[in-house]
Amino acid sequence: SVADVAAVNVHFLKAPPPGVRIINVGSGQARTFLDVATCVSRVAGGGPPVTVEFPERLGGHYQPYTCADLSMLRS
Repeated sequence: SVADVAAVNVHFLKAPPPGVRIINVGSGQARTFLDVATCVSRVAGGGPPVTVEFPERLGGHYQPYTCADLSMLRS
């Protein structure tokens, strides 16, 4: 949730870990981009997302899978 992300930011503003510049914050559960777009559209009052074919020229330059590695956050 946004509140959780805000709380993490406030925590690290007050007590930044030494030498660490980036800490991944997320749910730790993989979600498809379509699922995220559907949720955002629903909250924004829009219709279902429109999907398009992925351009072949972007192959190798696209990260199709994202899932936050929370190991540093939890430590």
